[in-house]
Parts: sequence; structure tokens; C-alpha cells
Amino acid sequence: MATSKRLESEETLFLEDDPCSGFYVLVEGAIQLTRFGLTPGSHPTLAVVLPVSSFAEAAMFAGENFRPRLRP
Repeated sequence: MATSKRLESEETLFLEDDPCSGFYVLVEGAIQLTRFGLTPGSHPTLAVVLPVSSFAEAAMFAGENFRPRLRP
């Protein structure tokens, strides 16, 4: 089952450790994947997703919560 969701600028799609119930396909715009940093106000960027790309598949297939994975 697929659903459509439109986000406003600066709106949060999911947070680290949220339960993962599926993956996402970005069809328009861009989304920045960040994590909370140790320094107040810092949010290191892990990736910028551009259309047409999918993300969060690893968490879904592993049955895990959302956990950012750093790229080598």
C-alpha cells in the first residue's frame, strides 16, 4: 500500500529512533537527512535526497527503527 505525503519547508518527516513502517520515494523537491548533533543547534547533514530516489529501505527490511547510517 502506498500513500502520498506533501511536506512544507522545514517540516520533519521522521526522527531518529521512530518506528519504521515503510520506506519513502521522493518524487519532487529535495529532502535533507540530518541527525541531532552534540553541539546545541547543530544538525550534521547525512545526505540530501533528490528526485526520483528512495530512502529508509534498510530500516524497513531489517525491521529496525530509523537510525542514520553514515556513508563511507
